[in-house]
Amino acid sequence: MPELASASAGGKVYVTTSVDPEHPGGHALDGKPATFWISTGLYPQELILELGLPGVLEGVRLSCTRVRRVRVEVSRQEEAMNFALVAETELQDEEDGLQAWTVDLPPQDTDRPTFFVRVSILSGWQDFCSVHDISVTGTPMPHARIAAPAPAGRDDGEEEGMRAARSQVRKATRRASKGNLEVEIPEHAPKDATEPDAPKQSAHVHTWSSPAARHP
Repeated sequence: MPELASASAGGKVYVTTSVDPEHPGGHALDGKPATFWISTGLYPQELILELGLPGVLEGVRLSCTRVRRVRVEVSRQEEAMNFALVAETELQDEEDGLQAWTVDLPPQDTDRPTFFVRVSILSGWQDFCSVHDISVTGTPMPHARIAAPAPAGRDDGEEEGMRAARSQVRKATRRASKGNLEVEIPEHAPKDATEPDAPKQSAHVHTWSSPAARHP
């Protein structure tokens, strides 16, 4: 059965709730039992996997230590959101070895592939736990990314006009930042026939003179 989440398939750990530089989340997908991700805080803990090969899931296998209750959820969105529960169990503690859990998943929707898998460790047998390997098997499913729809009420011409306006603003901003600010002064609008002239100051009045000087 094809492996969908391994590093060799292009899979990666999208998010972890604990970060230890010596034991990063990617160790859970490298296929090496001697490497592992380790928790550094309280429960619950999470690892969200981004599948290298999105597809229809058939099974999940987990190798770990000190994990008590674990949950698996999947997302068929192209962003890590809207997860749906597919499996949950409680593991027996193995003091001297790895815990192993394999689960066959219920039939999955074949109209759209799974993109993300979230493994949640709800509780542990000790304060810290480790995950040595996560395997996700299934059938890869070709897919095309769905383009985001244009905002409602906007046609292509209007969208093109807005892009042109944004481009002009960016160019003006660049000119200003270089000290070559260009200012355009618009022409005066023609005066209406009924518009009165602005009041004019008498030529013999001096603005800074005293009232006595203005009225001898």
